[in-house]
Amino acid sequence: MREKEKSCCFTGNRDLWADGALETDELIKKVDRAVWGLRQRGYDTFYVGGALGFDTLAACRLLKMRDYCPSRKMEVILVMPCQNQAQSWPEADRVLYEKIRARVDEAICLQETYTPGCMQARNRFMADHSSACIAYSRKAGGGTAYTVRYARKKGLEMILL
Repeated sequence: MREKEKSCCFTGNRDLWADGALETDELIKKVDRAVWGLRQRGYDTFYVGGALGFDTLAACRLLKMRDYCPSRKMEVILVMPCQNQAQSWPEADRVLYEKIRARVDEAICLQETYTPGCMQARNRFMADHSSACIAYSRKAGGGTAYTVRYARKKGLEMILL
C-alpha cells in the first residue's frame, strides 16, 4: 500500500520548451536534485499527470532515475484525467506519451473522455495522495497556479523550481 507521507506529485507549465534548451537543461537539474532530495528522505512514490511540457519532462526524469537505481523501490504513477488525453497532440508527443505510459508502474485513468474540470480533478487527485509537490510555475493563473494553491491549502510541502 502506498503511503501518502512518502508520495510526491508534480505540476508545471506546458510551454517550458518555448524558452530554449538552456533553461530546460537547468530545469532538468533542478528536477533531479528535488527528486533525489526526497528519495533520501524516504519518498518512493511519484505521481505525474502526463500532460505536455513539465509533466512529460518529470516523467522522463523519474523513469531514468528509476532505471539508474533499480535496487531501491521507486514507483512512477501516471494519473490521466481521461483516456483520450493525448488524442489531439502532435504525433511525436503522442509517441513519447505512449512510451511513458508503457513504462510507468501504474496508469490511473480518472474518466473515459474529456469533460470540463477533468484536468483539475486529476491535479486534486495527485495532491490528495501526496505529502510533497514539485512545481514549476511561471504564471500567476492557469492550471499549474491552481494546483499550487490547492496543494498549499492541503498542507503539502512545496518545492518550487
